[in-house]
Amino acid sequence: MEKEIRELTKQRDLAQSRIEDLLRMIGQDQDSGQS
Repeated sequence: MEKEIRELTKQRDLAQSRIEDLLRMIGQDQDSGQS
């Protein structure tokens, strides 16, 4: 059971960092579009 929890936590961390990267890219796109 502990192994599954660790695997799920790892997947969640990966997904979270991917989402943060996407949000950062979207924010940069908006910045460049306004200038």
